Amino acid sequence: MIGENRKIGFNTSFRSLWFGQSMANLGDVLYIVAIVAIIYNSTNSPASAALVPFTSSVAQLASGLVAPMVLDRFGLRKILLLCQGLKTFVLLTLYFMLSTGLSLPVILSFIFLISFIDGWTTPARQALIPALVMKQELSKANALLSSTDQAVFLLGWSAGGVSVASLGSYVTLGITILLFSLSTVSILKVKIRDKENLEMETSTSLAERMKEGWSEIWHKRALRTTTCMDIVETLANGVWTGALMLVFAREFLGRDESFWGFMNTSYYIGTISGGLLAVWASKWLNANLGKAIVIGGLSMSFFTFLFSQIPVPWVALLLCITMGPAYSIRDIAQITIFQTVTDERRMAKAYAARNTIVYSLFGLSVLAMGAVAESYGVSAAYLLAAILYFLSAAIGLFARSLFQVKNPA
Repeated sequence: MIGENRKIGFNTSFRSLWFGQSMANLGDVLYIVAIVAIIYNSTNSPASAALVPFTSSVAQLASGLVAPMVLDRFGLRKILLLCQGLKTFVLLTLYFMLSTGLSLPVILSFIFLISFIDGWTTPARQALIPALVMKQELSKANALLSSTDQAVFLLGWSAGGVSVASLGSYVTLGITILLFSLSTVSILKVKIRDKENLEMETSTSLAERMKEGWSEIWHKRALRTTTCMDIVETLANGVWTGALMLVFAREFLGRDESFWGFMNTSYYIGTISGGLLAVWASKWLNANLGKAIVIGGLSMSFFTFLFSQIPVPWVALLLCITMGPAYSIRDIAQITIFQTVTDERRMAKAYAARNTIVYSLFGLSVLAMGAVAESYGVSAAYLLAAILYFLSAAIGLFARSLFQVKNPA
């Protein structure tokens, strides 16, 4: 059985994956900060700088649509290794070409290519985790990765700004190339004993290969239910974009941009704490995935409701911290269910299908929540988000019997 006799604390392959993905995530943040600074300094246009995250999101959405073809051709470890190696090469090429004075469309083309390649790593990583750890350790593994991801993002945005300001954008890109290289070397150390169990199914036609992930989600009630919950939650998540939170800080709380930064930091501290809490309570979490989803969802709804109604700055910071654990625990439980219920051979494809849904709807959510804030006030957008989180938790409550996973002895 995949993952037998592989405890996290003594698993070199899991630690290598953990370290490698952390270095890659840190590099992703640093290079985005550096590129945004380069574009803004050369164009003096906020709109031009904003094209960087937009281009990245579009590329990842497009990547998810073609992911089944890539996942059929290569094993999961090979995909991670190939993607990280290609990202390193593309960024190295961009680094040397920037000195020649590239135009904005060319720079954005490089960003698109890097993000397009990166879009295959998330489903591959999530599908690889069950092959490296025992089934009863999945919650702990997911919690470790989740808390590390959030810590890296918090460190990355802070360190990225400091690095660009003190060392310059080009040196920051050089640091990113080093981080990408470390990630590639670390992934080389990931070993999978049961290789035959991780080979992707090759369907007889392209159409069959393209729809396998979608079919896996549709035909399994637990996956269909968690995906419905993801859809509702994603529609709510548009309120947590930087632009809307800045409006909230200014108009609802009467504070400036610095307080907006404090709110972001508070939320990341909360999510890191939530991940560590999930590591500590991993045995309970693994045995009570349905309860964790419902409790996390209801807590997120309640805290978001208070956030939308109380215009007191220190209360807003406290609620940002408390929302972090609620979001983390719910998210870790949903990921664990997805990994446990999904067929091993189709897991990466199912993740790619799920990510395509999430990326698509998040863009719509940002636009919709922005329209609500403009028409009815920014607090109304957060109130609507609280209602959507409640609906998602209600779906989980009525379907909680689907989420009971039996662990091996």
